[in-house]
Amino acid sequence: MSSISAATPAPAAVISVANADTKYSQEDHSESTSPLSALARQLRRLPYLLSSFPLVTLPPIHAPTPSPISNAPTLYVHRGRWPRQKTTWASSDPDCLVWQCLLQFSGLKYDLVLCDEPLMSPTGQLPFLVSEKGRIISDRDRLLRYIATRAGAPENTARVHAEAARGARPDVRLLLPEDLGAGTNAGAQAHAYLALMDAKLWPALRFNWWIEPRNLPYVQRLYADGVYPRPIDALVFGARQSKVAAEWRQLGVNPDDVYVGAAEALEALADKLADKTFFFGDNPSVVDAVLFAALHSILSADFPADKLRGLTIAHANLYQYAKEMWNNWFRKFEMNVKPLKRCGVEVPGPRQAGAGEASTSTTAGGR
Repeated sequence: MSSISAATPAPAAVISVANADTKYSQEDHSESTSPLSALARQLRRLPYLLSSFPLVTLPPIHAPTPSPISNAPTLYVHRGRWPRQKTTWASSDPDCLVWQCLLQFSGLKYDLVLCDEPLMSPTGQLPFLVSEKGRIISDRDRLLRYIATRAGAPENTARVHAEAARGARPDVRLLLPEDLGAGTNAGAQAHAYLALMDAKLWPALRFNWWIEPRNLPYVQRLYADGVYPRPIDALVFGARQSKVAAEWRQLGVNPDDVYVGAAEALEALADKLADKTFFFGDNPSVVDAVLFAALHSILSADFPADKLRGLTIAHANLYQYAKEMWNNWFRKFEMNVKPLKRCGVEVPGPRQAGAGEASTSTTAGGR
């Protein structure tokens, strides 16, 4: 192999480093050879060495861009994956369904993205909302404040009345916390029933879905199947389930007590609701959104361990309430569903579970 010609010019970086070495090699003979002196010489050499780097600067692989400004807010949720549920834009995740209810009740026009990607959210879990100006809303209180600033606008009120006149939606408005009043009887009741559901009904729902061993394969189909390639789907679901299980172990709750508490909550809710359309008169509130999302998720999940579903069906008015809420707010609506994109490329949705892979309740099947 031929040797490199001596006439070949050396790179600038090599020359500068060589010059630095030559300069300091001359200094080495004139200075003391003590350890401190040697360290000082090495430190003085650093600026000359670092000035030669980087040798090449490459452009960034991906530069984050701000959220685009839109005419309507965009809600990101888990997709609806109940096999017999025809309204596929209604999420099968209970928390996502609460947000969809609140936006449906408010009458605000919004777009929907069915993404099944919790890590897209700042909190690491769905749902979240991107406002018209690109601001991200990831907790329910902020969502309610966002709705409060827009739901009462004249153009939104006029659109709600026009849609109601066509029979496209009920002619009602969302009762916000300020409408119920913090110091009033209705406000106190709303706070009490929300606290009751958060303390007893929703923990039982999560236990039934994420802890009951016989239900785990069905829950995995809702959240992971078709979203990730095998066996990544099982690993992702297993990590999430392990996190929930660890939280339950820290609480030290007896499984029997979970269902006892759910039964008490359902009985109290059924007594309060009676035969009314909504919890507080003629208009829906956040209590209705939270209650319906829980009831619909419980009734649609025809899981092997179905004690919670049996407790719910025992209250005929709660069953009828969930059915009418579904028909009025989801079954008749058409939603603008936007495609999920990664790096500008549209991502196809996951494979839907077949009818034989998981069954659903007659409630969901008839909706």
